[in-house]
Amino acid sequence: MSDRHVYHARHRGRSGGGQGEPDGTRSGQAGTPDGAPPSSTGAEADADHRRGGLRGQGLKRWQALLGALLTQIAFILLLRHSTLPAWADAVAVVTLALLFARFALTLLRRAFPLDGLSRGDNDVINGTFAIVGSVYAILVGSAIMVVWQGYTQTQATIVRESNAVVMLGRMSRGFSAPVQRQVQGAARSYLRLVVQEEWPLMAFGRSSERADATLVEIWSAYTDMEDRERASPLYSQSLTKLNELTDSRRQRMLAAGDRVPGLVWVMLYIGASAKLATGSLFVVRSRGLHLLLIGVLAGVLMLSLYIVSALDGPFDRNLPVSPEPFIRAWTGMPPLEV
Repeated sequence: MSDRHVYHARHRGRSGGGQGEPDGTRSGQAGTPDGAPPSSTGAEADADHRRGGLRGQGLKRWQALLGALLTQIAFILLLRHSTLPAWADAVAVVTLALLFARFALTLLRRAFPLDGLSRGDNDVINGTFAIVGSVYAILVGSAIMVVWQGYTQTQATIVRESNAVVMLGRMSRGFSAPVQRQVQGAARSYLRLVVQEEWPLMAFGRSSERADATLVEIWSAYTDMEDRERASPLYSQSLTKLNELTDSRRQRMLAAGDRVPGLVWVMLYIGASAKLATGSLFVVRSRGLHLLLIGVLAGVLMLSLYIVSALDGPFDRNLPVSPEPFIRAWTGMPPLEV
């Protein structure tokens, strides 16, 4: 074949090579006219729908976990006004903490299944757990120390106040009969009103108006005293004890209204939640063992928060300061001698 015939054969091959092929199949365009891109298939739509459903389920799980946490917090706050004994409140807190730990572990395991984790991930989780635990230990330790110091200082204030009332009654014997009757009668009434009327009001940060009026009556007995009785050496000592009584009463009323700041409570609850969440992410093949460890952790965390809450109000119903010093002072006061 000559070169001329070869040239014409190749030219016919190029111009007619697409004959017999459907439109749109050239240059890799599979069945789409005019080179248009293929439309989304039903499988892709189903995959998008499944992903959206999984995201919705995950959001519901986190909402349920947040709701359980808020329920736990509200329960601890309600225990401040509980009429149950302190040990019963503590048992209730630990029981609820165990149920919350089981619920939290189940949700977190569904969000982060064991198949997607390895034991090497425990190193990262352990580091986060240690950091969160250290910060939280400092925070909750400081909170317990502060409320415990306030609790013990309130006890010392009550003892000092009751002793001042007793000393005023005893030193009044060095004055005239009218002064003795006024001071001893007002002192006895003050102790009775504090025990019977004011003490229940202290749980709500309130005081007794009649106890306030009785204290004013004691002051009136010394401010209205005649000059010849003011010359007695017992007068200046009585004023010292009266000032001590007034100051102690004021400190007691301030202690009834003292509370841990709200921001500290927010940090305590966030820290406890973060520590429980990181503890739930550890790769432990035995679900029973993991649940036991998380339950112990949750119990300790919630019990520490309950202790802070109980000691935060020294006159609340959980761990109230006892009025025993006032009761002893009241029942131990001798009868009027004049």
